[in-house]
Amino acid sequence: TKGGVDCCWAGVTTPIFGSFDQREAHARSDVLYFQSPRLEDPLTITGAIEVEMYVSSDAPDTDFFVRLLTVDDEGRAFNITDKAFRVRYREGFDKEVFMEPGGVYPIKFRLPDTAIQIASGQRFAISATSSDFPRFVRNLNTKDMMIDAVNPRIAKNKVHHSQTYPSRIILPALNE
Repeated sequence: TKGGVDCCWAGVTTPIFGSFDQREAHARSDVLYFQSPRLEDPLTITGAIEVEMYVSSDAPDTDFFVRLLTVDDEGRAFNITDKAFRVRYREGFDKEVFMEPGGVYPIKFRLPDTAIQIASGQRFAISATSSDFPRFVRNLNTKDMMIDAVNPRIAKNKVHHSQTYPSRIILPALNE
C-alpha cells in the first residue's frame, strides 16, 4: 500500500493515505497498468467510476483492487481513487460463491465518487492488482474465513479482456 482514500488510522506515524506516486508499484509483474495517450483537451471526471471485469483464478477466492490515477508530464502516476473487491461476494454480501479453476467470472463494482480535471497534455491510468496490504486485510485465497485463516496460498489470477470478455472501466466524464 502506498496511499489511498482511507483516512486517519490511530497510531499510524507515517502517512499511508492520500495521493502518492505509484510508479514503483506499477513496475511489478503482478500489477496490470493501462495508460491513456496524452490528452489533447482537459478531461473532467465526476461521479462514480464503474468497473466491469471478467476474472479467473486457480484459487476459490481472491481480491481485485482497481485504482484510477493521473499521470503528469514527468511520468509520475498519482492515485485519485480506488476500491477493493472480494470475489466470493460477487453475488451479494449475504452469500459466498467460490470460483472453480478454469471458470471466468464477471465482477462489477464502483470506485468511490470523485471529481477531478486532468489537464491537457497529461494522461490518466488504471491499475489493477490482487493485494493492497496492509491497507486491506490479506485474502489468503482459500475458502476459509479471514478471521481464522492461517494457511495462505498464492493465487494465479487473470483479468480477461476480449470481445467475449469485455472488461472495462466506465469513466463519468463531462464534455468540455
